[in-house]
Amino acid sequence: MPLTKYTESTLLPKETIRYAASLHKFHFIVALCFIAFGLFMAMPSGGEVSIQTSSDTANYYIASAIQMVQDFLRTLPVEVQSFVATTTALRSSFTGMLILIVGIFILVNGIIKKISVEMVITNRKIMHKKGLVEVNETQIPLDRIEGVKVQQTALDRIIGRGSILVTGIGMEMIELKKIADPAKFRINAYQAIEDYKHELSGR
Repeated sequence: MPLTKYTESTLLPKETIRYAASLHKFHFIVALCFIAFGLFMAMPSGGEVSIQTSSDTANYYIASAIQMVQDFLRTLPVEVQSFVATTTALRSSFTGMLILIVGIFILVNGIIKKISVEMVITNRKIMHKKGLVEVNETQIPLDRIEGVKVQQTALDRIIGRGSILVTGIGMEMIELKKIADPAKFRINAYQAIEDYKHELSGR
């Protein structure tokens, strides 16, 4: 669910939110893949993980996660289990921990972006806000927007994400990176612009 709390606190009288974009979840999928692979690499090459409550809470939860991975592997077909067994020589607790740390870093970074970024179309403007404590806000009134351009790589098209470049009169510009369904954002942006033009012409 896209966050709009900051935008709602800055709305003018009679101004309403028409559409809010959200960051694509690919960032989180990559993080979870790193974490899962890190746990797999950190598994002991022979035997079970002993899970005991200890004063080191982090070690306890890591050991619990590794145990869950081992339990899951037992449910896989025998062929897959055999393949996993052949990788024991490649596994390393140190390597696994490094990969796990990278995955956690990517996950935390994604969560921070998720809760600190707002990309909103109102019936008066397009606004991009980022930052938690120190806020950086950019907005362009609908009557000053010249174009809304979608930018996508081949991977972006496959997974349904992309970037949006909103250009305004003069040097005004807003870039929204790696959002979900950028085409839908563009459609809503142009619809908001058309509706605002009709509203102005009817006055």
